[in-house]
Amino acid sequence: MTEHSTRVVFTGDLAFSQCFIHGWKDEGCLDAEVAAFLCGADHVVANVEGPVTATPIKSDRPLNHASNPSAGAYLCRMNILTWSLANNHISDCDTEGLLDTLRCAAEFGCNAIGAGENLEQAAKPVALGDAVKVGVLSLAKQWPHVLAGETTPGAFTLDQKKLISDTIQTLRKAVDWVVVMVHCGDEYCNLALPYIRKQYQNLLAMGADIVVGHHPHVVQQYEYVGEKLIVYSLGNFIFDTEHQRRFAHTDTGMLLGIEFKKDCFSMDCFPTHIDRERQRVEKGAVPAIFQNISGEEYEKLWPLAARQWYANKVKDHRTLSKRRLYHYKFLVFLLSIYQCRQKEHRTMMWGRMVSLLGRWKKSNLSDVVAYLQG
Repeated sequence: MTEHSTRVVFTGDLAFSQCFIHGWKDEGCLDAEVAAFLCGADHVVANVEGPVTATPIKSDRPLNHASNPSAGAYLCRMNILTWSLANNHISDCDTEGLLDTLRCAAEFGCNAIGAGENLEQAAKPVALGDAVKVGVLSLAKQWPHVLAGETTPGAFTLDQKKLISDTIQTLRKAVDWVVVMVHCGDEYCNLALPYIRKQYQNLLAMGADIVVGHHPHVVQQYEYVGEKLIVYSLGNFIFDTEHQRRFAHTDTGMLLGIEFKKDCFSMDCFPTHIDRERQRVEKGAVPAIFQNISGEEYEKLWPLAARQWYANKVKDHRTLSKRRLYHYKFLVFLLSIYQCRQKEHRTMMWGRMVSLLGRWKKSNLSDVVAYLQG
């Protein structure tokens, strides 16, 4: 930080569970260069995926996450003092686990945003910095099991549109910049699909300056909208599971550094790679997908990403029924688009059909095309 700026680093998914369950015990979990990038910032905001608690997991969903409370001390040593808690795993240890997480954050002097004892607390943003103030709020997709209510614990979610707009407008009056962290998107899809792009652009229209996404567990593109910025997904940071190892690029992440001045901001990044043999996060290479993809190029590329998303679901077998997975006849496939109740499934299936036109072959971003096909 200079006297007239505030530097904030944002991370993707972080949880000391599954393959990283003992990572907080090992000071070597993060390579020295990775740790230096974090500790060189004035503030670090991380998506803490799931509760930080000793309470046993109580969810019956197939994949669950929780970190040992002692991990809080490790996060503090790594300068990770703002925990974004609006995500689909924050209730994996039920209400008790969420409340433990809030107490743990308070004990270590950390900011907890995006989840709370009620909706009012969950929606409360944090202001970071002195000479240049940066307001950050945290949102998740409206998963039914994590919704905060007026009197019930949970997360701040995207369906609370008026509250989101009001919170951003109120925050604007108190800070120089507004950043919205969003846990949303399609897992293992390397390019954000149109309905996500529209949602994030709507947040800019509400008054946010920057939107930072996570949840897909892979790095996605970024996009400048005028002087504003959307980073669609930072991928995995300290996060790894046996399940996701079947999907490409899940060992890759980005640390996003933003230098905020009064009248402008600048972006830099630090690519990370998960060494799965040593279970260690080290410096990686910037993936081809992590670049500013304009609207014109995006329209050529997104159907290819939708086709990839469909292939992932065939591999996964968790989301789409077999009846829908194996529709090959055009008319039946077209009909199945309108049978899909979830917006992401409709988008994916429509995109898969549009991909038959091969518009992505006319893209000038051959490196991105190769990445999406890889």
